[in-house]
Amino acid sequence: MSEFDHIFRQMEKDVQRSRRKKRRNFVSSLALLFLSLLLTIPAFVVVYRYVPDVKIDLGQVIRLDHILTFLLILFVIRMLVSVFRKIVLGMLVATLIVLGINEVRDQYGFSSLYMDYMDMLTYVQDNPMKLPFLKGAKMTVRNANEIRESVDYKNPKVRDFAIKASQEYFSDPDLHRRYGPVIRYFSIFKIVNDWKYIPDPKGEEYYAKASESVDLMAGDCDDHAILISACIKAIGGEPRIVHTDRHLYPEVKVCHEKDFPEIINLIKRDLFYKESMGESIYFHRDDEGFIWLNFDYTGDYPGAPFMDTNVIGILEL
Repeated sequence: MSEFDHIFRQMEKDVQRSRRKKRRNFVSSLALLFLSLLLTIPAFVVVYRYVPDVKIDLGQVIRLDHILTFLLILFVIRMLVSVFRKIVLGMLVATLIVLGINEVRDQYGFSSLYMDYMDMLTYVQDNPMKLPFLKGAKMTVRNANEIRESVDYKNPKVRDFAIKASQEYFSDPDLHRRYGPVIRYFSIFKIVNDWKYIPDPKGEEYYAKASESVDLMAGDCDDHAILISACIKAIGGEPRIVHTDRHLYPEVKVCHEKDFPEIINLIKRDLFYKESMGESIYFHRDDEGFIWLNFDYTGDYPGAPFMDTNVIGILEL
């Protein structure tokens, strides 16, 4: 073999090694980018609530604060992943193997991980409007005094019904230990959600007392809102009634915003999995950072889409 052939073959081997190295680096970079994205999503869910709102209205509202926060977190995590490249890639491979084994064993595997991430993405969506308490709401809700009087939560009949309804579903002691009274609110929602709509006499408004509706489980939206509110109030919860252009519905204070991801997980993964599958959680946030979910009978789970978002007033109870 001539010296020229030897040099040529050596150059050929160097080119092949260079190509293999580039392919490995490319695959490795893609894997690290994918991992960085996976780590960015939960970090974003935690951080973005503390970033001031920056919106741009271009016909459709664009949350500039969301975009910038996500990109900044992604950049930081990508840098950290690059620094600890070998360790991170090893952990990624090990995690994929464990998830694969668990998937076969019907334990926490790829499908469960996918559902968790979909839940987090649902939480990030800008579905709701952040509605504060309206001052002087009594003046903005028609027949406010009459509605308030109908919420007779101290009536023994209502109290007995509320206590029984609050224990009918979701009896797992661990859930009660972790989430407290909100479990009982959701049980009441499930009981009263079996509501039959019956309109008032034509041209008239009739506000049935909660003590009447516990036997009937039927009436119009006003009667349903009154019954839910009375039941929640009878067991120590905080309800309110929201008045829109063509509807009245009840809302319940369920948690502070810092605990909201856990409540979303509770609804979507534990208590109302089938009802909320593929759906989003809608909510209002008050000025003090508390989350209110609608308990309307028009939805199959707490926090279902609002029937009407044009809010006229809020009746505090």
